[in-house]
Amino acid sequence: MKATFKKNERLCGKKQIAELFGCGNSEFVYPFKMLILEDELKESEPSVQVLISVPKKYFRKAYQRNSMKRLIREAYRDNKSGLVLACESKKIQLQIALIYVAKEALDYVYIEKKMKEALQRITKLYE
Repeated sequence: MKATFKKNERLCGKKQIAELFGCGNSEFVYPFKMLILEDELKESEPSVQVLISVPKKYFRKAYQRNSMKRLIREAYRDNKSGLVLACESKKIQLQIALIYVAKEALDYVYIEKKMKEALQRITKLYE
């Protein structure tokens, strides 16, 4: 499996996001709060779609928020393969919102470690 993060893997529809925030299950692995919504797999969409959010409350400057989102996207892209394979084998689709809740910018090594932990927890939930 290629380690890519294409446009169709990103969650961007207003209705989908509203449904995720309204009905999604919540998990927490510091520094991420995760909202997860399970659905049956549709052929036209990927098995996992992700929304990444960094709040303006803690990172006032746009370049700071964008920098954190880049680190989170890279950590997700590198470590998503296990979750995607598990979802495809179970024939389910997951919509996930990753919300960064730390008040300070953390380094990439720590973010990647916690991303692995978060994705493993999601995989165990839906096995």
